[in-house]
Amino acid sequence: MRLITHDNVAAILEDHLELCAKGFCAVGHFHKIRWAASLNDTTLGWKRDREDAQRSLEHYRRELLRATDECERAAQWLRAAKRKKRINPHASSYTLKHLAERAYPGVGPFYISNGAFIVAAIHMGFKFHRRGSDAFINISQKFVLNERARLERIATPYG
Repeated sequence: MRLITHDNVAAILEDHLELCAKGFCAVGHFHKIRWAASLNDTTLGWKRDREDAQRSLEHYRRELLRATDECERAAQWLRAAKRKKRINPHASSYTLKHLAERAYPGVGPFYISNGAFIVAAIHMGFKFHRRGSDAFINISQKFVLNERARLERIATPYG
């Protein structure tokens, strides 16, 4: 049975307008990237650049809306995670997504975008704190360390 549906993802995206496949992104974030890339291009003005940035954000939001399977894999991994009362400042969503990608040897690894991991965490009821494009959630550090160790043992079974 699925833990997360397309409708769940759509509702979370409605509540978090800066959430996209890359994580939390604002138009200003894309604007800065485009501005830095176009410093030598005098044909691009700020207005055109901001419009491009808005289109990029919308593109990555649509990409996240289509990533239900990625969200599902992350939610399946998060279902086993231990929670704490406080946000864990030691593991970002970007770090955790890599653990979730490798969590099921023999059937993966599967790609999970940073945004899909954040959507899954929100859907599964984790508290979060946003820092840049990442989210930090109230996941147990002991669980994270145990998962890392488990995945390393699987990756090197004879070591």
